[in-house]
Amino acid sequence: MKFSNSNLVILFNNFYSIRVLSSLFPSQILSIELNFKNIICNVKASSISFLILVLKKSIIFKFTTLSDMWAVDFPHHRIGRFVVSYRLSSSFKFSFRYSNVLTLNVIDIKQSSPALPSISSIFKSSGWLEREIWDMYGIYFYGNSDLRRILTDYGFDGFPLRKDFPVTGYLALRYDFESKKTVLEPLDFSFGQEYRYFDFQNPWRYKHLSIYNINE
Repeated sequence: MKFSNSNLVILFNNFYSIRVLSSLFPSQILSIELNFKNIICNVKASSISFLILVLKKSIIFKFTTLSDMWAVDFPHHRIGRFVVSYRLSSSFKFSFRYSNVLTLNVIDIKQSSPALPSISSIFKSSGWLEREIWDMYGIYFYGNSDLRRILTDYGFDGFPLRKDFPVTGYLALRYDFESKKTVLEPLDFSFGQEYRYFDFQNPWRYKHLSIYNINE
């Protein structure tokens, strides 16, 4: 496998950055992974705002840009059900000493009442991203002054991207020809919802069921 000079510099930067991160934050960072151009840190929920503040303000790192923020629902995860990830970018792009991409994964979020501290005071752009995660997954961000639903409708029940959310939802919107207006009705869950399986190894295992057969 051949590496260009720029790739060798990035690889060297990542190894150096791992040593710096592990020595500066031994109690906040649970583990560190290296994915060539990206450093992935699994961190504690109680330390996420402190870590992001230091990584942004410190002249050593200068991760001044929040590139993205997302969440994932793992129903059978061994540590916590929900994982929230933060993608940071450094202003020292392709510098000789430090990596320019860092991903922080919060993996110990409580399942019963998932909540994280807001980083909207550090990165203003995170306000809308936190609202999206709250709307889709129900993960509360305390400290966010405007934590409202942003994608679903008013009065929406539940969090659509959770794995235990019904495939068809709880309500159905249809046009009633007799009353000549749209009506919102609750769905009957006596049929269909029992076929909601979670088989991450083979998605076609249950294809013989009629719910997957478009011809029936």
